[in-house]
Amino acid sequence: GAGRGPTALAAASIDAPPAGYDTQRKVLEVVRYPHPALRRKNAEVEAFDEKLHMLAVNLFDTLKAEGVGIGLAAPQVGVNLRIMAYFEMRGEKAVGKLLVNPWITKKSPEVYSATEECLSFPGIKGPVDRSEWIEVEAQTVDGKKRTMRLEGDEARLFQHEYDHLDGVVFIDHLQKEYLEGQLLKL
Repeated sequence: GAGRGPTALAAASIDAPPAGYDTQRKVLEVVRYPHPALRRKNAEVEAFDEKLHMLAVNLFDTLKAEGVGIGLAAPQVGVNLRIMAYFEMRGEKAVGKLLVNPWITKKSPEVYSATEECLSFPGIKGPVDRSEWIEVEAQTVDGKKRTMRLEGDEARLFQHEYDHLDGVVFIDHLQKEYLEGQLLKL
């Protein structure tokens, strides 16, 4: 197909964000571990413009296309910005949430363990301890500030995606013995 020859491949860098990620609507490729984008610190978003809106749409389109995930952080599609998208269940309905420049301002001292998995680590699952509740500040796609208290599954999901924004992946939380058995699957 178009753009697939050796020249196109040579021009594409593993370190560059995907072409058109914020200018055209498309499903983006989820990068797999050990892609370098997963370990980078991520820049805060400064421009709340149509490019940010397009990236937001593309994150949700990608999440829906993957079919198995409920959350996605921008670094997982090779874009090193502090943005996360996820679906929160409200009864039977999944409601999309896009959070820009999120920060955890307070965490519960109580933690609980539950099995997590990640689109960037297909086939890998493991128990991760997370805070039971968190208080967060974030901006909307339009730059409006929001403060939220998240609990239970949504708090867990937020913390998982938030880690991606700091270059932390869920396997970093797994016990060494457990992790060694899982890594054979990579």
